[in-house]
Amino acid sequence: DNYPPPMENHKAAGEWIGEYTLDGKIIMAEWDTNLDAFFYGRKPINETNSYISFPFKFDYGVVNPALNYRRTPKQKAQLEQYVERIYSNGDIIVYYKAAGNSP
Repeated sequence: DNYPPPMENHKAAGEWIGEYTLDGKIIMAEWDTNLDAFFYGRKPINETNSYISFPFKFDYGVVNPALNYRRTPKQKAQLEQYVERIYSNGDIIVYYKAAGNSP
């Protein structure tokens, strides 16, 4: 299905991002997860890449795996090969890409 998760899951993910991610890092958020990092997480919006790029050019990625956008299904499938899952609440996943991890 292509339905967004309940807002309380976005809020919980965003508050976690605000508390546990480092400032000054690039946060990749999709259209539906921008709210998590930049509103609830209070991270500056200018730190974002608004879509998943390959090779991955971000420090943190905020993803809703249930929603596939035209440009991202392959990139979403490759995420866990190269980055570490550091948070999940059943609907929203936050990934961390350590320096040196490729691509």
